[in-house]
Amino acid sequence: MTARPITGTIAGFVLRTARESVPLTQAAMAEALGADLATVQGWESGRRPIAHMRAVDLLGLRRRLAGLGADAVIVALLDAAMDADRIISATLTGTDGPHPLAEWVHTRNTAHMLAWALTGTRPPSLAQMPSPRRRRYFDCALFLSLGLGSRMLRCQCS
Repeated sequence: MTARPITGTIAGFVLRTARESVPLTQAAMAEALGADLATVQGWESGRRPIAHMRAVDLLGLRRRLAGLGADAVIVALLDAAMDADRIISATLTGTDGPHPLAEWVHTRNTAHMLAWALTGTRPPSLAQMPSPRRRRYFDCALFLSLGLGSRMLRCQCS
């Protein structure tokens, strides 16, 4: 069975959480890292898994995140998140070789990352962190003036 590439959804979300702990926009982070905006967007969405980076570039990314003031606990979870991405990808697509669960002993953080992805339960190390804000694709003032209410739309501007 041919395996599809590893997706980086979990690691991308951890990277996004690290960026928001600074706080920086994607554009500001891209500029600070000397990367293209599309690259940062790809990392965070999982389209361009950070697990596919060269080791030296991944180490550099971690150091730059620390230098920007990202939460050290979140940056440390990138390894566990990449492991969880690999396990989930192998489970969904199959592998030619041994399954990642059979290859090494996983850490508690990897188990927490898997649980987070599968059940939505935040890892204990991130329990106190605020949830990332969701995008709004509507004009809050317009919806509020129409009497639609902020609760229904989860609008945070009222």
